[in-house]
Amino acid sequence: MTKNYSKIFGPLLILIAVLFIAIISIVRPEKTQIITGSVWFLVFGIIVTIRSLSVVFTVSNKSYIHKFASIIIHLGIVIGLVGVYINERSHRNGYVFLKLSSTGKNLFLTKNLKAIDELPFTIRLDSITFQSTKGFQPAPYIWVYCSSDNQSMSSYLTYNHPLNYHKCQLLLSNIIEPGFPHTYELTVGNEQYKLLHNQKLRLPDKTYLSSFAYDADENQIGLIINNQEQWFQVGETKQVANNILTITSIDFAQNQGVIFFVKDMKLRLIIFTGFGVMLLSLIPFIFTRRVL
Repeated sequence: MTKNYSKIFGPLLILIAVLFIAIISIVRPEKTQIITGSVWFLVFGIIVTIRSLSVVFTVSNKSYIHKFASIIIHLGIVIGLVGVYINERSHRNGYVFLKLSSTGKNLFLTKNLKAIDELPFTIRLDSITFQSTKGFQPAPYIWVYCSSDNQSMSSYLTYNHPLNYHKCQLLLSNIIEPGFPHTYELTVGNEQYKLLHNQKLRLPDKTYLSSFAYDADENQIGLIINNQEQWFQVGETKQVANNILTITSIDFAQNQGVIFFVKDMKLRLIIFTGFGVMLLSLIPFIFTRRVL
């Protein structure tokens, strides 16, 4: 009886998890990235799959073909879930901020907010428009221009229309109003750093800092320094722990801007392989009434 329940509820739990992620990805895509990139998501999938596989091996009334197909189905699920986890944990994912009327940009802030990485192309923000449909809130349409060594293209993005280019995917995250701090320069002793907003910096004495808020009207920026909040105006100097910090400049955006989420698509092959193998392994069951 326990084996029968495990055989039914094992795959059912996976289907419920996948359905839950699919629904959340439509409503709150940023939450999906947190869920699927977490360790517990991968552990849950592996535990359920191992339990389902144990049932497959202990069932003796299946033919060799059906038992082999059942094993491949469950392994395909594991490969697919591992692919989802690897894609969401990839350091090639991150955020890029573009300003209107600016030159092209090919750098982005990695997802862990600790480093700057390079895009395989240059992207420029051309325009931000809104289209209205009766019964719905105005939807933003973001036009961008992308160029690489041998090709270029112009395209638009909306919340449900990402841009795929050079094995990267750009998703619309937020529209930023004027006054957003694009970059700021920080002097620590004799060292000078140019940081993006929210970028995390680790100083030689293991002090951690990052910007978390800003006030364009007061020309100041808020920093979290070793879990303590400090506000700095341009030119202001403060001693924090063993460091003397000075904000030398802040580049507040004069026009609207857009934050895109960058996703590396090269590793998507793992996901397609896993779930593709799973679907192909269902073929022996299509023409029979056997239970997986």
